[in-house]
Amino acid sequence: SSNMEIIVQQFKPPKHENTLFLDRDGVLIHTVERDGYRSSVRHWNEVKLTVICEMLKNIQGWNLVMITNQPDLAKGFIDEEFLRKVHSHIALNIPLNMAFTCPHKEEDNCNCRKPKTRLINMFHGIYNLKGKEYMIGDTWRDRDCAEAAGIPFILLEGL
Repeated sequence: SSNMEIIVQQFKPPKHENTLFLDRDGVLIHTVERDGYRSSVRHWNEVKLTVICEMLKNIQGWNLVMITNQPDLAKGFIDEEFLRKVHSHIALNIPLNMAFTCPHKEEDNCNCRKPKTRLINMFHGIYNLKGKEYMIGDTWRDRDCAEAAGIPFILLEGL
């Protein structure tokens, strides 16, 4: 439902000036083909890390902050416990600092669902870091979010 709160997870405190904002599905973990659509993972056996995780494993000098829309929470396909387990799994494989999750559906018209910038603004509100920033994503929502936040965008396609 639309009264669900943004889910914020901290794995390790950001300590660098520079920050990489990362989308989750199609960037850090693979999406799943479901009824002809790209879907988020709903079962543990669907969780598969991408080659990007391999590349980020030993990254130095950057905070890694995941920014993700997960409408499957509001739709009841997954619960928060599963979501947190998936994100912890990612954080065991890359030096992920934080994850910010919008749990709402498009029609909830919240202010946190990308392309809106509230998740990025929340990070900036907690940490006043003044270094370089980039956002890596695979959809127009990610691109428009980065653009609205004034952050250079890197588009990943066909992972």
